[in-house]
Amino acid sequence: MHSTHFNGDLVLFDLERDAYTIHGIVNPCAQIALMDRVSVKQGTMHSGIHVNFYRARQRDFSGHFSPRMFFDAMKALHAAHRIARRNRIQGLVSWLHQSPSKARKQKVDLNSIVKNINIACLIYHGSTRCLHRAAALVRIALKHGYDARLIIGVQTQPFLAHAWAEVDSKVVGESPHRRKQLAVIAEFPSPYPGGARQ
Repeated sequence: MHSTHFNGDLVLFDLERDAYTIHGIVNPCAQIALMDRVSVKQGTMHSGIHVNFYRARQRDFSGHFSPRMFFDAMKALHAAHRIARRNRIQGLVSWLHQSPSKARKQKVDLNSIVKNINIACLIYHGSTRCLHRAAALVRIALKHGYDARLIIGVQTQPFLAHAWAEVDSKVVGESPHRRKQLAVIAEFPSPYPGGARQ
């Protein structure tokens, strides 16, 4: 069970069921007891984002186009779609944990990875969602030696869950303000023992 706090609401994420639960501040005493049980730290206020927020920016297409990288991006995107369709988010998390990684000195330009993923998303025959795109980007970045993570953030009122990629703790391929806008509920591969935030 993963948990976070978004502007007064407790949000729980059950990875196995791929389900979110929101607990508002109806009974503060009961919420404090529940927060103690799932170890949520509160206090940070998040600005939130509009539901139709994502739009590729011109700089998201900067970088070198590489036929080989584009092929890898299409392959990773197709795998992300296939795995998510069969095993949902838990399957994608397992796929990321199984990512091959090269030595850090053998890096490919990160902008090139982002550009080729974005082009692949435009051309891919299925409807690519943030989770597919972020998982594919993280998988390729891990393969090339980057410290990459799939991040899932949430907001309430209206409820929205969004996935993005971070490399070396910096958002890549979209707004650098995601952690200020959304409450992070999960990171994969997780930097925390056992996968959940302690």
